[in-house]
Amino acid sequence: MVTILAVAAAAVSVWQLRLYGSPVTPLADGRSAVDPIAVVAPALTVVAGALLALTAFPLLARLVMRATAQGPAPRMLAAHGVARRLRRVTAPLLVVAIAGSSVLVAAGYTATWSLAFDRTSALRAGAPLSVAGAGTLDEATLDELASLDAVQHLVPIRRDELVLSDGTGTIVSVSPDAFAALASDGSGAIDPRAVAEQFRAELNGPAVPASAHELVLTAELSGFSNAPAVRLRYADGWGRERVLPTEASASDGRVRFTAALPEAAPPAGGRLLAIDVEVRGSAIATADGATFALESLGTDAGELPEAFGRAPWAAEPTGLTAAVGATGARGFRVSGGNTTVRMTPDAADGMPPVVVTRALAERYGLAVGSTLSVQTAGSYANTTMRIAAVLPAVPGADDALAALIDLGVVQTAAARETRGSALPNAAWLDSDAPPVAAAAVRAVLPPGARILTADDEAGRTVVGSAAIALVGVAALCILLALITLAAVGRADHRLRLGDLAVLRALGFRAAQQSAVRRGEWWIVAASGLLAGAIIGTLAVLLTIPQLTSAALPDPIPGLSAAVRVDPVLVSGGAIVLLGGIALLGELAAARVRRNALRALGGEETR
Repeated sequence: MVTILAVAAAAVSVWQLRLYGSPVTPLADGRSAVDPIAVVAPALTVVAGALLALTAFPLLARLVMRATAQGPAPRMLAAHGVARRLRRVTAPLLVVAIAGSSVLVAAGYTATWSLAFDRTSALRAGAPLSVAGAGTLDEATLDELASLDAVQHLVPIRRDELVLSDGTGTIVSVSPDAFAALASDGSGAIDPRAVAEQFRAELNGPAVPASAHELVLTAELSGFSNAPAVRLRYADGWGRERVLPTEASASDGRVRFTAALPEAAPPAGGRLLAIDVEVRGSAIATADGATFALESLGTDAGELPEAFGRAPWAAEPTGLTAAVGATGARGFRVSGGNTTVRMTPDAADGMPPVVVTRALAERYGLAVGSTLSVQTAGSYANTTMRIAAVLPAVPGADDALAALIDLGVVQTAAARETRGSALPNAAWLDSDAPPVAAAAVRAVLPPGARILTADDEAGRTVVGSAAIALVGVAALCILLALITLAAVGRADHRLRLGDLAVLRALGFRAAQQSAVRRGEWWIVAASGLLAGAIIGTLAVLLTIPQLTSAALPDPIPGLSAAVRVDPVLVSGGAIVLLGGIALLGELAAARVRRNALRALGGEETR
């Protein structure tokens, strides 16, 4: 009856734990509380399993007895002795099974929680080191962060609100090249290189090779008394956007505007997002206005053929004081007052790709190939995107409902709108010493900035107490098992002193009687260890993934915990437990031999 009740209680506890996915459950008032039934699932599983093992042991004892029936006499007597004294082996069998299973539970929880904590910390940060300010990070701040000694590389990113039909999420915008190089894989949860190719978008606009050091823009001007100031809005291959001033030089009725490209580390090809032409009304020399037409784009290494593409470029003024109209595919006519005209390439054809989390896909019934409408940063227009992949989590996202897109899509959309902005509000940093870099970054950013590291040792120390407690429980179970074995072994020896004379009368020498007791000892111990291994494995598989989610400071919904077992803990526990059992078994066998020799009055010397 006790076994049935224990099994029923364990079944209910495990079912409830797996149903909610955590021992911490939400209440009706919005708070959370620990479910007392679910939280004891591992302990109930171990106890129920040990009682089942005890129930099944008589059958195992009979099987061992049959297997040894034709074997040596000591082995056969050992099997018969265990089968005839089932009540005496109850306590040893139970404590060994519980000790063995507790070692596996502790090792499984420690390794599984450690992996889940590392994976969650890495995905929350997104990179070795992640920083986010209260607002956007301007160019001066990014330059200061990139110049820190402990920082090797800097990647600008945007984290914006993802507006959904019945809630909000997070949309992360980052360069695919930077994502492939720097994004955390979450301890194997994702493949950054493969994911980068999945959300890489086809972008219009002149591509600039990584080997270039200067951009040379040639334009044909008419009606200007002097060349207008031209600024190039440029994004390098890792998404760092800069506004590059140019120097103008006239030649053969054309004007060359030359801009020095910033050094990129590592070198990566960039893209020209927009051309800003600052026109002053006093520089327009004719009454019918002045014209500005793009002719070619090149670098210090030579011309870039088809750099402007075949589609017409848009020309939009930033103010209403001047009249601006298109002339040809890549030019404009301006008349009136002061203004800045932004020239941008046409939007790329097709729908850009987007990668979404599994939680977002399941909530809204999305799949690969579905469409998702996204409002990009700095723009009031929605962009319809095609879902290219579904991930368990998006690195750097704050929400389970998250999407990942190419930063180039955001930058080109913002560039086409004269009031748009794609300035980053966060950055990923690469460093060989993240704690040192984090301290240096904290001194640069204003108060309120958030700094996350992929390897959160401080957080591990704070929330890792449960793993330490389980290791302590396993050590205590081993100690109690060995104490119980020692006590039961001595009591059993006193009760069976009369058996020594009987065995001697049957012709058993002292060494053979010792072998019989040793065989009995190991039959019980091996049965308990086998039961412990089976029970511990079931407890780990059924309960540990759910328990670890409750011990994470900010778990990622939908990111299942991969079950792991710490081999060091298992090996250490097994060595201590087996070593203690072997030592106590030899002591029990030695007592039998010593008493057998004493009973014979020293006749037998071996």
